[in-house]
Amino acid sequence: MNNIKFILIIGILHLFFSCSDDEVVFDVDVPKEKISFEAVPGGAIMRYDLPDNIDIFSIQGEYKDFKGDDILVRSSYLSDSIFLHGFNEATNNIPINISFLDNNGVASENMQMQFSTLTSSVLSMFDNLVISSYWEGFRVDYTDVLAPNGFIHVSRVGIDPFTKELDTLLIETEPLSEESI
Repeated sequence: MNNIKFILIIGILHLFFSCSDDEVVFDVDVPKEKISFEAVPGGAIMRYDLPDNIDIFSIQGEYKDFKGDDILVRSSYLSDSIFLHGFNEATNNIPINISFLDNNGVASENMQMQFSTLTSSVLSMFDNLVISSYWEGFRVDYTDVLAPNGFIHVSRVGIDPFTKELDTLLIETEPLSEESI
């Protein structure tokens, strides 16, 4: 009876140690030198040069935005860059995990890198906004705005003559440009 117990225990131990949690991992070798980052207003552009490996279907990056929320960006092998968004202020050394996926969605091992960002255009504009007297009114100037796009709305805050409540009155809307208003 003892021999049967001994054999049973050996068999159970063998089964226990022979089981493994082999994850399916997509094996690809992309040197870190093939991936670069360019800081832009509000984020960064990750540029990559993928090897001629027909098994690579896409590339993805995982990082945290300025609020600490997880961001996952993904692009196909047909592109050469990804915009990393989600930042207002200039930030340095933001960690990012980069992996490559095959046609079945199996990911490679994570490659850890870091990137930096520039202040977003909106915050940059408000940091460099100057309001000065001008003839019978005022002048709004802004300088050093990176990548200006969109519009600037100039409003007056006052009392609405009809409702007698605090209200805003739109004075002017101008497109942002390299020149100041």
